[in-house]
Formats: sequence, C-alpha cells, structure tokens
Amino acid sequence: RIVAITFTNVATGRQRLGVTIHDLSEWQAAQTSFEELAAFQMASLNVVARDGQPARLAGAFLTANGFAVMRARPLLGRTFVETDAAANATPVLVLGYGPWITRFGGDPGIVGRSVRANGQAATIVGVMPAGFGFPSSQEAWMPLRANPLQIQRGRGPLLVAYGRLKPRLAASRAQADLTTIAARVALQYPETNRNLVPLVQPYTDMMSGDEDAHLAMLLTLATGFGVLFIACANVANLLFARAASRTREVAIRAALGAGRRRIVLQLLIEALALAVAGTAAGLVVAQAGIVLFNRSIVDVNPPFWIDVRLDTMPLLFATALTGLAALASGAVPAWRASRAELNKVLKDGGAAAGGLRIGRASRALVTSEIILSFGLLTTAGLMIRSIANLGAHEYGLAMDDVFTARLVLPEETYADPASRTRFETALQERLSSLPGVSSATLASALPGLSADRTVVGVEAVTYTDPSHYPVVRIAAIGPRFFETFGRRLARGREFGATDDRSAPPVAIVNASFVDQYCPGTDPIGRRIRLGRDRTAPWLTIVGVAPDMYMAGAEDRDPAGLYVPLAQSGQRALGLAVRGPGGLTLAASVRAEVSALDRDLPIFLPNTLRRAVDDSVWQYRVFGPLLVAVGAAALFLATVGLYSLMAFAARQRTREIGVRMALGARPVDVARLVAGEITGQIGIGLLAGAGLGAALSSAMRSIVFHVPPHDPAIYLTIVVALVLAAALAAWVPVRRAIRVDPMVTLRDQ
Repeated sequence: RIVAITFTNVATGRQRLGVTIHDLSEWQAAQTSFEELAAFQMASLNVVARDGQPARLAGAFLTANGFAVMRARPLLGRTFVETDAAANATPVLVLGYGPWITRFGGDPGIVGRSVRANGQAATIVGVMPAGFGFPSSQEAWMPLRANPLQIQRGRGPLLVAYGRLKPRLAASRAQADLTTIAARVALQYPETNRNLVPLVQPYTDMMSGDEDAHLAMLLTLATGFGVLFIACANVANLLFARAASRTREVAIRAALGAGRRRIVLQLLIEALALAVAGTAAGLVVAQAGIVLFNRSIVDVNPPFWIDVRLDTMPLLFATALTGLAALASGAVPAWRASRAELNKVLKDGGAAAGGLRIGRASRALVTSEIILSFGLLTTAGLMIRSIANLGAHEYGLAMDDVFTARLVLPEETYADPASRTRFETALQERLSSLPGVSSATLASALPGLSADRTVVGVEAVTYTDPSHYPVVRIAAIGPRFFETFGRRLARGREFGATDDRSAPPVAIVNASFVDQYCPGTDPIGRRIRLGRDRTAPWLTIVGVAPDMYMAGAEDRDPAGLYVPLAQSGQRALGLAVRGPGGLTLAASVRAEVSALDRDLPIFLPNTLRRAVDDSVWQYRVFGPLLVAVGAAALFLATVGLYSLMAFAARQRTREIGVRMALGARPVDVARLVAGEITGQIGIGLLAGAGLGAALSSAMRSIVFHVPPHDPAIYLTIVVALVLAAALAAWVPVRRAIRVDPMVTLRDQ
C-alpha cells in the first residue's frame, strides 16, 4: 500500500521528476485516496560524535509525518513531531541501528546526546531498529524544514512524495485523484506546473527502477524456470521409462481388480516420494549455493535490495512448485500406464516389447530440453564473454594509480557559491602538494561513473518540439581534470582558475558530442545553452575532449560536455589524486580535508579502477548465476538425452537381437539406436538457435561489449550440445551393440 509519487513532464517525456513542497501541500489538502502523504529528500549527513571523528552517513530529510506513514516505531526515544520541522526549532536527528552500534557503541543512553550534523549542533531523539533503512538504505534522518508559505513557488528542495493507500483502494484510483488535482494546479500556476502529471507507482518499483537490473532479475527468474522445465521433462521421461518397464505389473494389478484411479494414485505417490527426497536434498544444495553466492559478491558492493537468503515465503513457493512439478511430471506417465491394453500386455511375454514404446511425448520433451538448453547456454555465453571483456577492457585512462573518494559540502556551512569555490580551490592545492602526487582534481562525476544528464540547445539549431532537444551527459570539473586521468584535449583549451562566476560561461564538449550535434564544423567558439529556457545564458565552447566514459563503463550514450566547477555550484564532489600508493593515499587525503573542515568526512575511498568495477556490479552478481544455470541446463539436457536413448535401446532389445542374428553389423545397430533422437536433436538445435537469438536481442542492454548475435557463441553451443548428445548416446549404443542375440531371443 506504500506508493511513491513523482512527476512526469508529458511535453518532454522526462519521468521521475521531483515534487516541490507546494505540490505536496496541494495534494495533502485535496486528496481522498491516501491515509497520509509525506515526502523525503535523500542527503548526506556529516555527523561528528564526541570523539571528534566525522562520519558520512547516508541520510534523508523527512517531513514530520514521514515515519508515521511507514508506521515505523523507534527502538529508543521517538521519531519526529510537527514542531521539529519549524524553522526556529532545535535541530534533531534520528539515528539508524548500524551507526548507533558502530559509532556510539550501542549506548542505551544515546537519546538526548548532542552531535554535530552538517556543521550544526543537533540532538539525537531516537534510534531506529535493525533493518530499518527507509527510503533505501539510510542510516540517519533529520526533519525537512520547508514551509510552502516561506518559499517561492517552484523553488525549494525537490522531493519524492510517498503515501499509504487507503484499504482496498487501487493505485489507479490514487493516480486519477492526484492527476485531477495536478491539472487544477497547472491551470492556476502554469509557469511552474505546465505539463507536469503525477506518476503513482509501487514504492519498491521506484526505488529499484534500474531497467538493466530489472532485466537481469527477470532473465535470472526466467532461466530458473527454464531449468525447472528441463528437470520436469527429465523426470517425466524417466517415469515414462519406469512405467514402460512396469507395464506387465500394472496389467496384472488391473486384471486382479485394481481400478485405474488406484493405479494412477500409486504411481503419483511414488513420484511425490521422489519429490520429497529431492526437496530435502535441494534445500541443502540451495543453502550451500546461497553461502557461496553471498561470499562471491561480498566485495561487489551491490545495492541494498540484493538480499539472498533462505526465507519462509520463497521456501513455501519452491516447495509448492516442486510438488506441482512432481504431479505434472508423473501424471501423464501414470495415466498412460493405466490405459495399457490388458490382453495385449498379458499375451506378450516380453514386457519391454509389448509395453509403452518411445512415443511423441518423450520425443517432444527431449526436443524442448534441447531448445531451452540452447537458449540458456546463449545467456550464459553472453555473460561469460561480458565478464571476460569487463576484466580485460582497457579504458585508456590512468586508473590504478588514481585514488578517488567522495565528499558533500553541506548547505548549512557552504551556503553561497563563493564559500564552496574557496574550499575547492584550497583543497585542490593541498592535494596537489602531497608527496609523490603528480596531479589532483575535483569533479561532480569521475570517468566511468556515469555523469548526470542535461538538456542542451545548440546555437543556430531550431527545435520545433521540446522532445527534440538533445539530452547529453554533463560534469562540472576543476582544473587539471584531464591531466589527472592521463588525457589531453583534442582541440582548444582546458579550464583555468579564471573560469569562475565572474567570467563568461564556457564549456568543453567531447568527441561524441561533436560527431552528433556539430558534424562537419569546428565547434570551438560555438555556443550552447543548458535546458530549454531560451533566456538562459549561452556557454561558449572552448575545447574538445576525448570521450572519457561519461555514461559509465558501458558508455552506451557517450555524448557529453564539461563545465567549470567554479561556475556550477556543485555540492556533491568526487576527488581524484594521481600518485603512487593507490588506497594508501586515503589517510593523507582525509587529513587534508580535515585541515580545511574538521566536520567534513570523505567516503567511498577507492582506486578509480575499483570504483568503476563496483559500478557494474550486475555483471558480477547475475553473470555467475546465469553461467551456473546454463551449465545446469547442459547437464540436465545430457541426462535427458541419455535417458531417452537408454529407453529406446531397452524397448528395442528383442528387435536388435533379431537383427544381429540375421547378420546386422554393430554400426547398423548403432545407427538404428542413435536414429531415435537424431531428428529431435536437429529440430532442437534449429529452434534453440531462434530462442537464443531472441534472448540475445533482449540482453542487448546488459552485455558488455559483446555483439548480441555473436556467431562464435552459437557455434560453441552447437558443438557443446552435439558432444553432449554423443556422450549421452555412447553408453546405450555400446550396450545395444554388445547384445548377445541368442541370450536375447531366449529371454524374449
């Protein structure tokens, strides 16, 4: 019932835009769909305890009713009340369980203690219980002080609204409710609210909204079901074989008075008994796999919602699915066994000859196994290539000897741009003067770590529709940025100390920007504008930089631009220091930051290479899973082929004996037995290639520098499946060749 509410601009197509305090106030006053509406703004909270050591905590500013909407109760103390949000109220802070234990030793008397939070004194009023991390994985909270009566409309912090739906009320009703209110507000305030439509969505969808991660999760789920189907097909074929071998027994039971229902029930109970044993063993395998998986991702730094463990609901789901799979796998063989013609079976002394022969169902199941195996092996092959490419990829940047970290300048102590510029200039000078350091810089986004997007307009280009404006990457950078990463401008000049707020606005564009938006012309001296506002100032292009992975490690939309840090007003900064030692520079960098501001911590210390590797966590989390699933599919398909071949050879034992008695050669017998599944393998490979091609296209956005239809992967899979079929056929064929015709005929 918890939903998130953001804005969509229907004119530009941009989604998940922030909500102002004025919009929230309008909704709170007029809505009828929610028990209560609140809002939050994520932030970094720099907290200094009595030991004087600053710590950066992932924090959030909540409206006073923020905890109440979540129905969250503190472990100690209290949460916020309305008076905490007043402009003149004493700052208060609610602490998370983690920092309470690690920073304050789990002190039960913590409530009422004073700390420094973002440079100002704040009183701890409560501690939240373990596991509470709303909005995502927050560790501390402060009240949001944003009074709509004291802030100009359209100004103030951009928030994410959230609310608890009334019982039995659908999200679609809430969507219609807020859309009606927003339309009225847009008519009243067109200059700030035109084209803005609320987007109501489940809160978890909004917070885990990375499309690539969603696709990887759905793909993992689909491949899991694919392996389940292959396993069911194997069980069904084995039960077919078991039923065939027991046809005479079943016929005798029926002749003695056993009804069809009783016979089917007996065979189903046997299948369920196998399922119970398999479930018990499967739980052991699952727990071992979970332990290995969690160990493998401990250094990957996945998002908070990657939480893999045995839990009640998944266990119940898996157990129920196993039972259904057992029933589905056993029902058809049991039904077919119960329908055998009694007279024919009882007259035939050889149960193998007169029972259930290999039929269309078994062939279809094996063909389906091969098709699914081809598809699953395709996903595994693409991920193997992606992981290999990721490890071997050369970015063309200085990375291993570049130390990086993040810091956030709080608004309370760095309220004006001049104070931020003074700090940035002083810090860069200090870092550059460290022993052994060759260069240092600051930037809003570092190479390989995904810069923000912005809308731009290019001078002399007419845009007839707001959606036609280019959307490119943007980063605010300090002096010596390109030098720090071992790159040089292709043309023009870099930013210098004189490119501050008193100087004309300038920009540097990268090569992809030039190729897409300034083709065939010299971009130096051309002007661009940020946003769609035609009254916004022009920025003059003064340089062209090489592409430096502004869109992250994958770099799928690399066009971007850089602006001077001193002209940007950025608060969240990345720092980069190039010199020997890598992470050993952390202590020196922390000391230099503390010398300028004792309340300011650095966080996420790392080398640039490790930081970039951490940013593509999905390959190292989902990649091994898909590879394991592909290997399981290949193994199970091999087992399925073997079972079918063995079934076929056993069913034709008498025929093989007769043929060999009449002079058939071993190669003729081998061809006869292998011919049972040659057609199925061919059909499976062709159809599987089609499934693999479809999955490859779907995975286009989650593979790393791998062509989606890589012929090498398809060829490897074909070879692997053919070899698996040959291996599966070898034992049954060998057994058939070694049949003694006299013994066989005598037994039959």
